[in-house]
Amino acid sequence: MPLVIRGDKVSLAYTLKNGRSWLVLPARVKEYTFYVDGAPASVQVPADFGDFDDVVFDTYFPDRSALLAQIQRAGQAGQIEEVSQKLDENNNGVYEALRVPLGRTVRRGEPIVRFDIMTGDQLFVDRVSYNFVRPTVGQGFVFRTDNIPDIQRAFGSQYFIKRLVGVPGDSIEMKEPRIYRNGAPITGSAAFELNAGRVSPYRGYFNALHEDTRYNLLFKGEPIVVPDYSYLALGDNSGNSFDGRFWGYVPAKDVVGRPLFIYYPFTRRWGPAK
Repeated sequence: MPLVIRGDKVSLAYTLKNGRSWLVLPARVKEYTFYVDGAPASVQVPADFGDFDDVVFDTYFPDRSALLAQIQRAGQAGQIEEVSQKLDENNNGVYEALRVPLGRTVRRGEPIVRFDIMTGDQLFVDRVSYNFVRPTVGQGFVFRTDNIPDIQRAFGSQYFIKRLVGVPGDSIEMKEPRIYRNGAPITGSAAFELNAGRVSPYRGYFNALHEDTRYNLLFKGEPIVVPDYSYLALGDNSGNSFDGRFWGYVPAKDVVGRPLFIYYPFTRRWGPAK
């Protein structure tokens, strides 16, 4: 993992690049490169998205002193490599970074970082409809996280967007790769069917795991009933989604509305929210 270290401050090294443009408006992205078993893997986020470092560090080193200790251990073992990182692909300026091993391993097929929690999309949201009609299963679903303790502890007050899978009184059960609602396969969104058929890039829905103490809901063979004044929301990319399986239900009072249109960044995601 290439890092820039200045005293006790540690940040991830990145290169600014040109993203896809919309009409005459350019889009800029930050490209981060990681090494998994020696092979490079790059990730791009909008240039004005400032939380990527925190997401990566919180995944591996929630205690920042542990990150500094790992850097010190790697240095003593001679495992740190100095590399030159290009600052901007449009010019020749470079800066020095240090490639530091994380000292962490993951099992094949497990997520390394849950990227869906920080996509950086900026949306137009319909905040009116839910004043008159109840949210519909299958819709995109925007809500505040003020009263969801597991999100509050990790990220503070945020706006999240997930897909609504359960309204008050619904019985929900996960039978990989499908979600069952009130005893029948769930309907209401193309994403449900694509996941059920594991149509690429959808990999199906996954149960919570008892051996992973971060999970709270939807363990295999354990259906749940959505409480009154609450909703259940899950991510479409179930294998990499920080969703209701982890932090539970969304209080009705924190529901914001339906996503209508992704207006930034100008990438292939730009356009009507699905």
